[in-house]
Amino acid sequence: MRHLPRAGLALAALLAIGTTIPAQAAPVLEFTSGIVTVFNVDASAGWEFTTNQAITIDALDAYNPTGTGSVRLYNAGGTVLASATVTTSDPTEGTPILFHSQAIAPVTLAANTIYFIAQDFAASSTTVFGHATAVTTLSEITYDGGVAAPGLGQNPFTDETSGSNEPAFFGPNFDIAVPEPASIALLVAGLGGLG
Repeated sequence: MRHLPRAGLALAALLAIGTTIPAQAAPVLEFTSGIVTVFNVDASAGWEFTTNQAITIDALDAYNPTGTGSVRLYNAGGTVLASATVTTSDPTEGTPILFHSQAIAPVTLAANTIYFIAQDFAASSTTVFGHATAVTTLSEITYDGGVAAPGLGQNPFTDETSGSNEPAFFGPNFDIAVPEPASIALLVAGLGGLG
């Protein structure tokens, strides 16, 4: 029976650990343009999506996070799974629309499941994109429609927008954690060494 040297076992263990290091992807949803809306009442607005596979979210994003800038991720039952207060000092990412992004403790979402994401918009002080055009998402999710509800900190899943309000509203967004290419390359190299 052939035994691996202890150094080889240690290297293999380190390489396996390296594959769990996440890297941030771009915001999951992008669009080219839209109508900038200013709410005349405090409102929570965002969108519904369905996961096409299990995904892990590692950042919540906000468009124009003046005022509260509170972003929340909900399951279909209304439970808050993650939240962040995003500010204009947080890093920006995305193209063509820039979002401010704040890292969160990773949250894994189940495949083929409906979720909601919402951002708070204080009356007459913050803006949100509505009636956006050329909406695209990463393949891991499907965009289902905009949602909104009066009041801050509300789960807007009960008041979906439709018809001329679609697609809307785009203030909140999120990033999906993906393995770093370097970690994958290290794993392949490590497996080759074990062979």
